[in-house]
Amino acid sequence: MCKYVTNFDLYCRVNDKEAAQDYLDNSCSEMTELLKGYAGDDVVSIRWILDESDSGHIELITDCELSEENLASISNWVSGQNSDGLGEIFEQQDFAVGMDEDGEEAYASFDWDTNDYAFEKEE
Repeated sequence: MCKYVTNFDLYCRVNDKEAAQDYLDNSCSEMTELLKGYAGDDVVSIRWILDESDSGHIELITDCELSEENLASISNWVSGQNSDGLGEIFEQQDFAVGMDEDGEEAYASFDWDTNDYAFEKEE
């Protein structure tokens, strides 16, 4: 088994970290199945984990070591999920309503300015 990790930032803090993590945990099996359909059966699982109220990491577990090309393709898939699929529904949840740096109401969406989702293998 191989484990790959990439970090992510949210545009603003979630107001309920536990509820946000529950949402992400409940989405993991669906995201894993979607990724297997996209990247193949070498994928064992993918999981989004909030480390803080405005940041976290994504763990990718595979049966074998992936090529740089495969990792880049999965990074693009994650980017798409975070901007549309998983991410769009995430930012519509009650836990995602927060404040930006100017004190204006904002939504805890995956920050497309700072996230590149470049997976690195953990030893």
